[in-house]
Order: sequence, then structure tokens, then C-alpha cells
Amino acid sequence: METINIKSKVYIKTDENGNIIACDGGYTTPTDLTDWIEIDEGKGDRYNLCQTHYFESGLFSAGGVPLYEYKDGEVRPRDETVINTEREAIEAEIVRQSRIAELKALLEETDYIACKLAEGAATREEYADMIAERQAWRNEINSL
Repeated sequence: METINIKSKVYIKTDENGNIIACDGGYTTPTDLTDWIEIDEGKGDRYNLCQTHYFESGLFSAGGVPLYEYKDGEVRPRDETVINTEREAIEAEIVRQSRIAELKALLEETDYIACKLAEGAATREEYADMIAERQAWRNEINSL
């Protein structure tokens, strides 16, 4: 009886810094291998990462930061300090974008003032405090 030896290749994609951002393979193969790197050719279950066995916590942290890198032909975990720094930067960006959206909503809610002033239905003096506050919101958006 003849034995068939099926090799399951495993591929990864990296970003410009060598951080692993995608994985495919096992018993499937990416249809287009452009930009994919073969890291295993069916030598055991070592890179059963596409089923998340090798990358125990997945490819990314909860904040979306890559947890593994491909350097010098090896897959290895990234430095925790670097991961934490990148995660904090992502979280800070989320807070920044949230604040910008909040300020834009405040401007939108008070747009009626500009219409009243333009149509002569109100004076700048009547809305001086709100005009100053709207300018402060625009300044904060610009600084963010």
C-alpha cells in the first residue's frame, strides 16, 4: 500500500517593519502568493498557527497591535514594551478622534447661531458667549 505524504505549507504576511499581520495555510493555500512568506512546509504541527495554536493569543493584541514579528527568517514574539507603547498610541488616537467628533457635534448643534446672524435675526452681542465657545471648539479641533 502506498502512503501519500501531504505537506501543509504555512504562509505569513508582514508589514514594512516585519510585524506579522496575516497568516494562512495549513491545508489551504492563499490563491495569490504575492507578498506571502512561506514559514513552514508541513513539518509537524509547529506552525498550526492558522488554527491559532502557534500564535497562542492570536496575531494581534486586543488593541490591534501585532504580537509577532518575522526577523532573520524566524517567527518570534515582539517585545512587550514596544507592544504596550504601540497599544497606548492607538488608544490615544481613539480618544483624540472621539474628542474631535464630540466637538464637531457641538458645532453642528449650534450652527443655527451662524444662520441667525447671517440672516440678521440676531446680533453678535446676543450670542457673544456662544460665539466665543464655538471658536474655542474650532481651536481645539485644529490643535488635535
